[in-house]
Amino acid sequence: MKKLLLTSLFSVLALLVFGQGVQVPINLPLHDNKTIHWGFSFGVTKTDFSIYKNSTFFETDSINIIGIENTSLPGIFLGPVFNVKLGKYFDLRFLLDISFTQRNMKYYIAKSTDSSSIIDQTLIKIPSSFVEFPILLKYKGQRINNFRPYFILGTSVKYDLASIRKINLDEPHLTLNPFDVYLELGPGLDFYFPYFKFSVELKYSNGFLNVLDKDNSIYSQPLDALKSHSFMLSFHFEG
Repeated sequence: MKKLLLTSLFSVLALLVFGQGVQVPINLPLHDNKTIHWGFSFGVTKTDFSIYKNSTFFETDSINIIGIENTSLPGIFLGPVFNVKLGKYFDLRFLLDISFTQRNMKYYIAKSTDSSSIIDQTLIKIPSSFVEFPILLKYKGQRINNFRPYFILGTSVKYDLASIRKINLDEPHLTLNPFDVYLELGPGLDFYFPYFKFSVELKYSNGFLNVLDKDNSIYSQPLDALKSHSFMLSFHFEG
């Protein structure tokens, strides 16, 4: 995902440098004069946890957990986008996204705190189905021929529908709180085509709240908090 982000950023910079010296027919010359635009967006996301361990990390009730590794699988999202013009260089953007992703927590378990005595690994799969409500301020750069760079900054409220599913308490599990609030920011590039505007956007989201539900299970005892963060590659279409 990081390589994809860097490649996309270099591509955007190359387009900006190249476009300054080339004159082409201007598509949708009055598009940015409209106050309101509707459209839809979709893309890919990669969501992960920041793990905060507590002082009793090695002292669970019945097992010795000597390490935790978290990984995530790529997810997808889609939804409508609503854009309101505030001025020449500023817009207010509202979205309603539904996203699907999965995070995995792997626990390394030993008979003692000696790392040489690992006897087991336990994998806990945590699927998530988020309903997201981002509200973003969009700062637009100067239009260059048929593209225009921009930067977005704002907040998003997310509710994880999958976190309220019924969990089998007899199996290894972590319980999450469904509600979270994120700070979101990132660059983007608008492309003007003859009949619509297409945007590519790279966004980083960082969750403020602890989503771990301390249910006193042996897998939540070593943890103080789990906080979410994600990278999103978005594709917007606006009329």
